[in-house]
Amino acid sequence: MEKAKISVHQLYVLVVFYVVVSAIIIAFGVENKQDAWMTALTGMLGGIVLFLMNYTIYSYYPGHTFGQIIERIIGKPLGKVVTVMYVIYFLYIAAFVLRDFGELVRVFAYPRTPMLLISSFMLIAILYTVYKGIEVIARTGEIFFTIISILGVIGLTLLLSSGNADIHNLMPVLERGWMPIIFSSYHSTVFPFGELIAFMMLYPYLESQKHTKRAVITGIFFGGVVISLVTMLNIAILGVDLFTRTQYPLLTTFQLVEGKAFLERMDSLFMVTSVLGGFFRISILFYATLMCATTAFSVPNYRTLVLPLGVVLLYCSVNLAGSYTEFIVNGMYAFTYYIQLPMQIIIPLLLLIVGWFRTRRKGNPT
Repeated sequence: MEKAKISVHQLYVLVVFYVVVSAIIIAFGVENKQDAWMTALTGMLGGIVLFLMNYTIYSYYPGHTFGQIIERIIGKPLGKVVTVMYVIYFLYIAAFVLRDFGELVRVFAYPRTPMLLISSFMLIAILYTVYKGIEVIARTGEIFFTIISILGVIGLTLLLSSGNADIHNLMPVLERGWMPIIFSSYHSTVFPFGELIAFMMLYPYLESQKHTKRAVITGIFFGGVVISLVTMLNIAILGVDLFTRTQYPLLTTFQLVEGKAFLERMDSLFMVTSVLGGFFRISILFYATLMCATTAFSVPNYRTLVLPLGVVLLYCSVNLAGSYTEFIVNGMYAFTYYIQLPMQIIIPLLLLIVGWFRTRRKGNPT
């Protein structure tokens, strides 16, 4: 572990960035059509449950990173195996998100530029920031949070005032009842809320543990509401048919807004806020990868792994899939059901149970 401290407010900011940024650029909850905005709310509730489970695991051995806690609960030999699994898991998600934003930049501005070049430029800034430490990530996030929030409010206000939104596109509400919403709640929970398991690496650096639960739950709630509102706005402007077919609904929403001169090129505003948000999401995931790797391989300083794992991250990102369709199938379906389930739910649940018995047997009041 590095010698660093972050505030509870900085933790809240990072949670909001982490939850919101990827979910608003893709078609979130499209399987529920005009009720897609409800999917974010059910996912938010599931995300709070998963966070409480993860934070309870952390409370067994406060002040330790996730990898260290795993080893204390199930022992070093098996613990290192599980920690390596989380190294691969966090690295894969980071590669997936990097590829996602690389695809976004290529679609928007550089259609003929190789993905390797786009991803490399984004990754250089991420590697430098992660190398400087979690304090730099948190402070930078705190600065940009205000800027991005203002830009976001301006963008949404201009969209609402454009006259393109039609509330009838959101009708009828619950046409097929609650069951489709409930059935899709697993997917909306594991992405993006369940991936907050990466924050298990950040809790030890908090100046005070007193308001951690409140900060994270508030961040999850705020993020869920933002995703829901953005999804609702996308459907109202695009209509259900276009919303379910477009690759990046919010980008399409900005591009379709017409009228007054000051509303033109709003897609540039979307791109700036999205890329900045993606920067923090990837930085946190890569930092979590490094923290797990230092525990699994007994490396004294995580900075020695920044460059080699950064190269692996770039390689994985570029070679995840040959096409965007394959990329979506691998990431949004196969990964969601075959990888997210054990890494976000099954393994943490087992750690929760085993850790509870271990701490009770040792007389730990936690």
